[in-house]
Amino acid sequence: MRKKTTVPFQGEIGESDVISIINSMKNVANGIAGLNSAAQLGLAQIPLLPATQLGFSFMWEKVASVNVTAATASVSFTGLAGDTDKWYLLIGVVNNVSTAARTFWMRFNADTTVAHYGFINWRNANGTTSTVSQSFSSTSGTSAVPVSETGAGECTMFSALINAEGVSAPDLNTYVTVISQSFGTKVVRANVMGGGWIKQAEITEIDLVQVAGAFIGAGSKLWLFKPKW
Repeated sequence: MRKKTTVPFQGEIGESDVISIINSMKNVANGIAGLNSAAQLGLAQIPLLPATQLGFSFMWEKVASVNVTAATASVSFTGLAGDTDKWYLLIGVVNNVSTAARTFWMRFNADTTVAHYGFINWRNANGTTSTVSQSFSSTSGTSAVPVSETGAGECTMFSALINAEGVSAPDLNTYVTVISQSFGTKVVRANVMGGGWIKQAEITEIDLVQVAGAFIGAGSKLWLFKPKW
């Protein structure tokens, strides 16, 4: 005997009807309910976008991953095609083997020109004090964008979203932009960081660096992803 569900004022819906509705909904990811034009929806003046433009076909695929087995000052991802891939997502768990608090940085195409980088970093340690640091168009400081920060002997987990293609600005520069968040253990630290690189060429290399020394410790892990369009 078929089970039925009664919906007030709309008649009765059985299991087969529900299955039919679900199957029809599967077409949504290929262009609003599988319709080819707005006219079929009675919306002749509103154009429908293909599924790719609506983002339905978007997902991440892994480019590479690194398991650090010995302390190092940098980890590199090479052979990239930033103008083609357009976006990258770098996720990391970093073991700070320094005896001091350290910031971990991102560098593009091994560019060490300080004036090509800018950033702002908001941090909170132990939930007691929040501080902000920034650097823009500077000729001294660190030639990189910060993505994570943690105390001595601590681990930090971060994620950084990178607009690799870059955005052209009115000042005639093209900026590769980065936004990241991180969380440190022991002395609890939370960071939100944003920064950019004045694009010199297509991104072919992304480096995670520790400018003070080989403090990216063994056990650190990094994963780089790109969109699968």
